[in-house]
Amino acid sequence: MEVPQPTKKRLGLDDEPSWIITTEVNRFIWPGPDIRPVPGGGMAYGLLPANMAGDLVKMVRKNAVDRSISAVERDDAVLNEEVRQRRKPSKKPAKKTTKPRGRK
Repeated sequence: MEVPQPTKKRLGLDDEPSWIITTEVNRFIWPGPDIRPVPGGGMAYGLLPANMAGDLVKMVRKNAVDRSISAVERDDAVLNEEVRQRRKPSKKPAKKTTKPRGRK
């Protein structure tokens, strides 16, 4: 899907053609090592127009149904393991339970 020039201009992108690939989705832990701040700060240039975003979602869904889509791993294995370790719940000692005793 080509990004229209008015959208590119509003987002502060260059004049060269830009495309969104709808047959691939990136899979990574956010923020990943490839995510860098954009000029002016933040991590995003801005929003796509609503109708374009809707068309984009439709195309990705269609490609998923057609099985013409692939997930591309973009993570670093070492970084993933560090994140997994940080996300693991702390292991608390199990509570002791006592069984009720019957009367003799």
